[in-house]
Amino acid sequence: MKTYYTVDNLTVGDVLTETWVDEVKGNLDNLIVRPAARVYSGTAVAIPHNSLTAVVFTSERFDTDSMHDTGSNTTRITAQTTGIYSVGGHVTW
Repeated sequence: MKTYYTVDNLTVGDVLTETWVDEVKGNLDNLIVRPAARVYSGTAVAIPHNSLTAVVFTSERFDTDSMHDTGSNTTRITAQTTGIYSVGGHVTW
């Protein structure tokens, strides 16, 4: 889970502290590497007619924020960081 810090504004005469610099760096790092995951099922999935079916995502291309686990709850992607996400899918017959 990514942490975003509320960083105090500096004014003339303020001393930069190591904590302030670390918090600014952490926020910048989060902007550079955004929370994202791309998962897929490595095998064909049979979907019965007129049935809700959870698709098991057995593999990941990438996961920058621990949103998916290939060992447990493999049908889920859980956002760990507050934000706006774009979700898409692809189906082949």
